[in-house]
Formats: sequence, C-alpha cells, structure tokens
Amino acid sequence: VNSVTAASTDGTTATITVQFNGTALGLTGTPEIEFTGTANNAGGVEWDCTGGGLANKYRPANCRAAAAAGG
Repeated sequence: VNSVTAASTDGTTATITVQFNGTALGLTGTPEIEFTGTANNAGGVEWDCTGGGLANKYRPANCRAAAAAGG
C-alpha cells in the first residue's frame, strides 16, 4: 500500500481511497480502490467499493462481484 486517504464530501458520504504499489503487484502505475460510505436511514453505513482502477482480481470478493455487475 502506497497511501490511504479519506475525504468527506458532505455530512452523509465519505470516501476512503487506498493506493497500491503497482510494482509490488506486477502492475504498472499506482492502482487504487475507493470505498464510498453513505449513511442510511437505519443509522448505519452502506459501502460501495466499485470505484478506482484496481483490477477485480485484487479486490475483496464482494467488491469484485459488485464491480463486475457495474456497481
């Protein structure tokens, strides 16, 4: 992992971006995955992990399925 950043866009949505060392994975560049959390009506957070350019085979299993389905 090269870096981890977090940003809140408003009071209900935030994004965590994890940037990887592509060389360590045998890739070029610095691929990343974005986790976007959105507050739901039940007081919890719903996470979307389809953002970023990290290849599906390196994503957690639930993120691979969501990314393959288009989000």
